[in-house]
Amino acid sequence: MKAEIALAKGKAEHDKRNTEKKRDWEREKGRLMRHKVSGPSKE
Repeated sequence: MKAEIALAKGKAEHDKRNTEKKRDWEREKGRLMRHKVSGPSKE
């Protein structure tokens, strides 16, 4: 019988920070684009 065993290793701390920065930028970019497309609201 053949079995494969693999250990999952979490992301390194600097990788997590980089991923989080990228995610925040994507969210901010989406917000800016939506605002730009819809134009400033006339309130």
